[in-house]
Amino acid sequence: MNTNFLMIGAALLLTATTSGAGPTAVEILEPCASIEASAPRLACYDRLAGRDPAPPLLRPAEVAAMPDTPPSRTPAPPATEEAFGLTQVQQHLAPVGPVSIRARISSLNADRVGHASIALDNGQIWLVSDDTSHLNVGEAIAIRKAALGSYLMTAADNRAYSVRRTR
Repeated sequence: MNTNFLMIGAALLLTATTSGAGPTAVEILEPCASIEASAPRLACYDRLAGRDPAPPLLRPAEVAAMPDTPPSRTPAPPATEEAFGLTQVQQHLAPVGPVSIRARISSLNADRVGHASIALDNGQIWLVSDDTSHLNVGEAIAIRKAALGSYLMTAADNRAYSVRRTR
């Protein structure tokens, strides 16, 4: 268990027992404890702790859309026949959208720190954290999803670059 949560819980408990006024620790934590789903419950505790409520597997828009009350216990029907039989977790982990894109470099701007930003002909801008001396404007590239939410750009000469989308 994270030591920060233990410290926060101990501080809340100490505050609740020493000050006669105000809500108790149980009253403060009860709304979060009543949420059954793990990710929204953790986000609720993170909000109480003043931390970023977005765990790594959730997008900020998903966290903002989370209800303050527990979700209903009736499972949602599968959206498609392809999803039939999959658990809600398996459906969430299924890839959404394209697995890769192909484009051409429309501009390349390097800074003094060793990073470069590239603009693609589709309007996207990506930050490249590797040496870009082999990249050229007009060159065809492919960007695909890689491990742990990262992205890998491959150029025509089969060189691979770690990239992160900025716009």
